[in-house]
Amino acid sequence: MKNKIKSIFDKFVRNGQLEKGLHKANDMYKKKSGKDYSKYIDKGMDKLKKP
Repeated sequence: MKNKIKSIFDKFVRNGQLEKGLHKANDMYKKKSGKDYSKYIDKGMDKLKKP
């Protein structure tokens, strides 16, 4: 089970779906509150993409 979840998560990271989803959620949140978290999303994705 753990390996299956990890492989699915890795697949989302590789094809960019996770990053797209996070940026979409950030845009919606930014409209409501005015806070922008895109720099944190980018930092996190850079760490996930490194081997």
